[in-house]
Amino acid sequence: MPNIGYELICKNDGAEDILGQYLCEVKTDSPFELSLSVDEDNITAKLNNKIIIKAKDYTHPSGGAGFIVEKTMFGFKNLTIE
Repeated sequence: MPNIGYELICKNDGAEDILGQYLCEVKTDSPFELSLSVDEDNITAKLNNKIIIKAKDYTHPSGGAGFIVEKTMFGFKNLTIE
């Protein structure tokens, strides 16, 4: 199984702050659930309904969220952003 890592990154004007990291192994071609929720300055990332990263970001009162995939391919099913 390949090593897969998750990072919660805040980007602003080209600067990058890593708010949290989680390393794990996931079987190739096996579905899993990844979710990200934001409540004011609290950010929570879950993998298969288990919290993997909790972080706070006081620096950005508004903004957006997205996924960046590096060094592999990643498929999405039922992707929603609310």
